[in-house]
Amino acid sequence: MPRPIGEVPTAVLPAFGLTIRSEPWSVAVARRVTRAWTRCHCRMSEDRVDAVLIVVSELCTNAVQHSPSESVSVRGLTFPS
Repeated sequence: MPRPIGEVPTAVLPAFGLTIRSEPWSVAVARRVTRAWTRCHCRMSEDRVDAVLIVVSELCTNAVQHSPSESVSVRGLTFPS
């Protein structure tokens, strides 16, 4: 059973963070970094990796298209199961 959010410890390393330019080509960079992180550090199954990549891709694409900012930040954190 999942613990209440107040009882979940802070993120466990490894985590990652990157800032990409707010350009369409940068979304592919975010996907590549996220794919490597989910496979190597999170040890997710391929179907879960694909699901995470869809979410990252959609969020980054929306940020690039709709944000007035020149950059987009992407962070990944792991939590104990």
